[in-house]
Parts: sequence; structure tokens; C-alpha cells
Amino acid sequence: MEKSVTIVCIETIQTAVKMPTSLPSEIELAKAFCLQLQKVLSAIDMADVIAINRANKEAGNNTMCATHEFCDPNECMNLALGALGLSFTPDNQKQAALVEGAWDLAKSNGFTFA
Repeated sequence: MEKSVTIVCIETIQTAVKMPTSLPSEIELAKAFCLQLQKVLSAIDMADVIAINRANKEAGNNTMCATHEFCDPNECMNLALGALGLSFTPDNQKQAALVEGAWDLAKSNGFTFA
């Protein structure tokens, strides 16, 4: 009995499932992240997040993000990545840097983009 081997071009697979061939920019991911947060946080909660983050920054503690007190922002980031055609890969250093940069950008922009 013969075994057949199918060779599939990666580019064809990426096109067929519409996988991005490159990472989005920090601003693209930050915008998508903000949209996801706006879906789960009320305007009052978002105002509280911004106020807490501002107070923490003034106190010299800018490492934590107050979104964690109101929702699961990691899930929002995963949904933002998904909206851009990606899934989070923990071992991907480029992607991790992108996520961190986008989160910082969103946070410093008050989680809004005009």
C-alpha cells in the first residue's frame, strides 16, 4: 500500500485562513484593545480606571493597570489580537513586546483613540 504525501505551501494556508503574515502596529493593537475594554467596562468604570492609573503614576507606581480591578483585561487583549487575526503565543517575544507596547500606549492614552 502506497502512502501519499501532501505538501502544502505555508503562503497558501495563510491566504486560505486569512492569517496575517506580519504583526500589527502597536497603535492598531492598542485601538483594538480599547474597543474590547469599552465593550466590557461602563463609562463610570473606565473613568475610575483612568483616575486610579493616574494616581498610581503620580505615586510612582506605574507598573500595574487598574483595568485588572474591573475586568479580565488579558481576555480583552486576547480578543483584540483575535480581531486582528492573531492568537496570543506566550513564547513569541515579538508578540509579547507588541502586547506590552500596545497596552502601555492604550493606558497612556486613557484607553481612547479619536
